Amino acid sequence: MPAESLVTLNACSRCRKRKLRCNRKKPVCSECERFNAGDECEYIDKNQRSQVEILQSDIDRLQARLQELEDRRGFSSTRIRLHQPYQQTVTVTPIDPLKGLSAQTVRHIVDTFMNSTSELGFFLNPTRFRASALLPSGHAGRPTEALMSVVYLWGVHLSQDTALQKRLKVVEGRYHTSRGLSLMVASPRFNYIGVSTSGERILCCWTGFMFDRSWAAALETFSEMTCPFDVPGAQLDTPWPQEQEFYEQGGSFNAEGYSFTVLNFFMGAPTTDRGESTLAILAKAVYCWEKAGALAAADPSSTPDQCANFLITYTHTRRWIANFISELTPFQDIPNPTPEKCIRILKAHSMGHAANIEILRIFPFRSGEDHEDASVRSQSILSSAQTVVTLLVSPSLDKIRHINPVMGNIWKLAYEILTDEVRRLRSKDDHSGSVALQETLQKGVAVISRFSETCMFMKYQLRKIVEFLV
Repeated sequence: MPAESLVTLNACSRCRKRKLRCNRKKPVCSECERFNAGDECEYIDKNQRSQVEILQSDIDRLQARLQELEDRRGFSSTRIRLHQPYQQTVTVTPIDPLKGLSAQTVRHIVDTFMNSTSELGFFLNPTRFRASALLPSGHAGRPTEALMSVVYLWGVHLSQDTALQKRLKVVEGRYHTSRGLSLMVASPRFNYIGVSTSGERILCCWTGFMFDRSWAAALETFSEMTCPFDVPGAQLDTPWPQEQEFYEQGGSFNAEGYSFTVLNFFMGAPTTDRGESTLAILAKAVYCWEKAGALAAADPSSTPDQCANFLITYTHTRRWIANFISELTPFQDIPNPTPEKCIRILKAHSMGHAANIEILRIFPFRSGEDHEDASVRSQSILSSAQTVVTLLVSPSLDKIRHINPVMGNIWKLAYEILTDEVRRLRSKDDHSGSVALQETLQKGVAVISRFSETCMFMKYQLRKIVEFLV
């Protein structure tokens, strides 16, 4: 075999695809490092598929499944679907992933997981779940082993008691979001069986909504949970989520009495369901952020009609986001504040200001924009970036060990704006202003560094932020 072919055969997957000579340096080879690759190099045999290719294939399959499930609502009831007429039964012996561990160790792992549930998209009642999770293995009231395996995996990872292999897999994050949405859409709906269980289902819907929209905004891609305004029956009608204690205390609501939840929010239509809980406010903030990012990626084209329509949407969205920010709940007005509620409001403020930055950075498709309006937009962008970093270094995050990784994208966006401001202040010989801002940015880096200890995606954003500061 020629030496050149042997080198290519032993190369990482990216160098092999580009037919480059790879030095097999770990975790990232020199060629991939030069091309600023985000994750570690992957070395596979010639006839194997890379992990990214496998995940992308699964994403395509799940997206097709989602489309099929969404289209099924419009099928005629006269259609006949084939099914398997013979029931196959397979006996599977349950496996307890933590068999042999003491009850104290299991309790520690479960509690470690429960302390970060608000950042992991966990929507089940925490009190009931913890009680059932600590039941003996095989107990009828214990959650399924599949669910408990996820809890154990997260608990061990977050506790850092065991060295785990951590790799940055952005595609895998989107893959798991797609898989979760597929499960949510495919799950059967049952009749109303109580406030607490109905609350869990409402939280399930909005958790999927927030994960999908936040990942779409973070990865600058399109949302998979589409709720088109002009398609009858496709709008999101689920009522805004309430706080957990509302459902625990048996609060009364009529789940059938709501409609067009997201559409009414976007259009500013008055409704009885105001969505004033911290969960609802966070869901609104996520939607604002994703909406601004989607508009930034849109192509207004060059025809007069398309430009005019884009300008109408741009103007409405800009005012809508500004109005949302102006009505955000201040920290001191949070009812019955808890650390989880405070973090939700902090993230909502941060995402709202990130949306403001995104929408104002879009080139305004209007002729004759005067210097005053451009100056106002620039000042608003700077103010939003300063607010994001001020929240980052606030005491609210002092005792928080884990946070949603997409916050790294928001912080990176703010740092990009503020490092430019530091350079501008230096060029104006404003030494005191540049030094004060630089010190604040360094404090924020320390906070992000703490969050990156258990999250490779956050660590990647941290590297980008440090590059801004150099």
